[in-house]
Amino acid sequence: MKKGNKFLKLLVFNLAIAIFSIIFISPGIMGFYPSAVSSAKRLGFFIYAAAALVIFIVINYALLEGKKPKVKIADEKELKNPKGYIKALQDLSYKKEFVKHIEALIGQVKRISPKQASLDVILEQNFDKTELTYIKFKTTIDDVVNLFYENTKRAINRISVFDEEEFRNLVSDRLSLPEESKKLKLEIYREHISYVNTIIRRNENIITLLDNLILEISKLDDISSQSMENIQIIAEMKELIKNTKLYS
Repeated sequence: MKKGNKFLKLLVFNLAIAIFSIIFISPGIMGFYPSAVSSAKRLGFFIYAAAALVIFIVINYALLEGKKPKVKIADEKELKNPKGYIKALQDLSYKKEFVKHIEALIGQVKRISPKQASLDVILEQNFDKTELTYIKFKTTIDDVVNLFYENTKRAINRISVFDEEEFRNLVSDRLSLPEESKKLKLEIYREHISYVNTIIRRNENIITLLDNLILEISKLDDISSQSMENIQIIAEMKELIKNTKLYS
């Protein structure tokens, strides 16, 4: 919010409160004051005074602060299941620069859950949970899904720390900074945006791997330990997990 607009809004609001208060408590007009003869008017005064004080504090604080939400990094306790990730992303919907990114990430979270569930069912139907084949494939699938959610958490944190107001001021050239500083700051902000785009691409790759794995399994006439070992997608998943540290 520009300083001029903020000052004008503060002035108009506080002037309105003052005028209405004078009218409300004036003995010659409405007559709601502490020593009024009517008990109803005395009670009305105290109710109004309490309500006016709360409104005064809340509105002035909101105008002075510009209603800017505090930066909130994703809490591990909240990110325990897909619903937690979706809520964390929805809570960032005020970040207008990332509206499409947030929509894409929410869509990915909603899409990956049923794919993981389908693969779990397939494995449980064809292998005993104590079998090495079951453990091996279940572990790989779970690891790649965990990677998906780790990626999503990183995206949430990047979006959270993004100062949208400063970014827009930089783009609009409204900040009085040396050109070199402006350029450096813009590069940092654009790196954040680029990183979130990269996360979305990585997550989409993981979803595609799960889709391909379901497809490959569905082609098998007989699902056995040997046939599962020959599925190339599993090798790609393992390679992806192995290389995670290289681009985290």
